[in-house]
Amino acid sequence: MERIFTDLAAAGIVRDDLQLAWDFTVASEHNLSERLLHIRDDAFATLGDAVPVFTVTSVENNADEYIYRRIRGTYEVPLYLTGTGAAGSTFHATVRSPPSLRASCRAARRPMATTR
Repeated sequence: MERIFTDLAAAGIVRDDLQLAWDFTVASEHNLSERLLHIRDDAFATLGDAVPVFTVTSVENNADEYIYRRIRGTYEVPLYLTGTGAAGSTFHATVRSPPSLRASCRAARRPMATTR
């Protein structure tokens, strides 16, 4: 309990000026990371020894004075989100189960660009 008063004092809040103070946790490290770690592990297991499918759509040499080569294309990644994965999408999961690959859309094509 004293830790909260130490933290408040460090923030410049005097203990005698307080009427009420409490400390609580909104989410644990496990709760915050569990879904993403599951997705990572599941995606790697799904890939096995393979690499994601990718397509090179253009190669531009000497793009400018700082870029020797620019490669553009797309790659396929497992889709664990609702919809297309665009803004507003949520995890394809239930309250009690981790995110799962969508049976109707097991991969999503995403743009890529790399420079050298």
